[in-house]
Amino acid sequence: MAYNQTAKKSEENSASFTVLKQKVKEKSTSGIFVFYGEEEYTKRYYFSQLAESAGEDGFNLRTFYEKELRAEDLFAFLDTVPSGDSGDMFSDEKEVDLDPKSRTRRVIKLVNPDFGSFAAAEEKALLSRLETISDSITVVFYFYNVGEDNAKLLAKGIIKKICGLALVVEFKHEAVGSAVLLKWVARHFHEHSIAINAEVTSYLCTCIGNDMSTLQHEIEKLIAYVNYKGASFVSKDDIDEICIKSTEVQIFDISNQAMSGNFEKAMVAFQLLRSRKTDCLIIFGTLAKAVGDMCNVDYYLKRGLSYSDISKKTGLKEYPIKKYHTLLADRDRANPRGMRYTEFASHELSKYDERLKSSKTDNYELLEEMIFKLSIGK
Repeated sequence: MAYNQTAKKSEENSASFTVLKQKVKEKSTSGIFVFYGEEEYTKRYYFSQLAESAGEDGFNLRTFYEKELRAEDLFAFLDTVPSGDSGDMFSDEKEVDLDPKSRTRRVIKLVNPDFGSFAAAEEKALLSRLETISDSITVVFYFYNVGEDNAKLLAKGIIKKICGLALVVEFKHEAVGSAVLLKWVARHFHEHSIAINAEVTSYLCTCIGNDMSTLQHEIEKLIAYVNYKGASFVSKDDIDEICIKSTEVQIFDISNQAMSGNFEKAMVAFQLLRSRKTDCLIIFGTLAKAVGDMCNVDYYLKRGLSYSDISKKTGLKEYPIKKYHTLLADRDRANPRGMRYTEFASHELSKYDERLKSSKTDNYELLEEMIFKLSIGK
């Protein structure tokens, strides 16, 4: 009977994950890693653990994105002694005898790396450096789960050779009803002194799915909503009231995160929709509606209407009206001399409406750029 290749791959990945957890536990995080798969939450978590060895000043951490990767830049960073390392001539002499596990490291993150600009000699030079990498370097090849199947991508060209030198870890979603996922969800509520029983926890996972990044966003929304009501527990009604039920509401979540200035969380939600090939015009139209709602709320607030009266005028519920009020106050306070955020957001929407209709640039790239502009507010 032929050996089940799927089972073999699962066993190999389980072993790799065990090694990764052990390395993090022991703070022995130098070396080469390949992270791929559908579960971005745990992928980001383990990268953050590896990145801790770079220190807090940011000098030892470098990220290269896709086609911006150039051999000379990568080699320069690989070949530089980490700032604060015992090999640095400016380091304190007392650090020389430190345990290697506690040393400062160069941490390099290559996001969906594109080696198209590398000549054959440069590919060879990179592999040579990776084969003899020092214990002061951590290199993570980090693949988002969009576009081409990652497993096929990892079996091609230089990436295949890199995988032969690296600890390769696939990050998979937990099953919807798994004990691990249910316990993880419940823990987030308990940390905020909010009760949630097993039935409601299971209902939340059934409604939202098993993507932990999406679940985390919904948990944060539920915690804020329960606190807003002054309650001490989560109910199914709360989930039905506040959590995502459709693509449209997922897009509203992007707008809320972006307009609150949280680009990273907005991009997690955006990448999920992009991976599902959601129509760009639907995403843009829903983002435009969110900005329109915000402007309407601002208009009525300036005229002294209460949340209840604004709700009657706009059809919005009081909870999002309060959120828009807080958001606008925070945005305008942070930029007292600039354009008001409602004016800025409306201007950006108008500008990107034209670009989406006329530009030859990939529309997903334009939307990502627009979300970034909405996040930074300028």
